[in-house]
Amino acid sequence: MMMKKNEAIIYIGTDKFHLPVNDNKELQLQIESKLSKKISNRGIFHMLKGVDRIEENDFIRPVKNKTNIFFLNLMLLIAQNRDIEIPENDYDNDVIISWLEEATQLDLKGKNLELIENKVYSLIIKNEGFIENKPEIPENQESKVESNFFSLDWIKSKNKEI
Repeated sequence: MMMKKNEAIIYIGTDKFHLPVNDNKELQLQIESKLSKKISNRGIFHMLKGVDRIEENDFIRPVKNKTNIFFLNLMLLIAQNRDIEIPENDYDNDVIISWLEEATQLDLKGKNLELIENKVYSLIIKNEGFIENKPEIPENQESKVESNFFSLDWIKSKNKEI
C-alpha cells in the first residue's frame, strides 16, 4: 500500500493504527479495544502510552512521551482535507498545535485537547477555508451540512432524537 504524506501507520507499543481516522472518539474506541484499557483523558494519554514510532513515513518523527496520537490524528485530518504536505520534522504536541494553527488560522495554543478537537472538527464540518471560492451556505441549510459528517456522536444524537 502506498502511503501519502497525509496518512500514517502509527504504533503504540506493538499495536498498529492507520491514521487519519475521521473522529478522535472513534480512534479512542479503537485504541481502548486494542490495548484493553479505558482512556479517561485523551489529552494526557501520551504520558501513559505515547506514539512510539511511525512506519513508512519518515516525514513525521514522534517525540517519545510528547506526541499525542489524538493531536497527530487532527493534524493528518487537516492535511488530508486541505491537501497539504506535512513537512519533515520532529512532532511533539506543541509543534503539532503550531502546525494546526497555521493551517487552520484558529487560536489553539494553551487550549485543552477537547476544545482543539471541537474547533478543528467544526472547521472540517463547515468546510470553512477548505474550498476556494466556496458558495455561501444559507443558515437554514447549515444543519444539513453538519448532519453529513458521520461520527459516533452523530449516531448517538440521532438515536436520542428518535
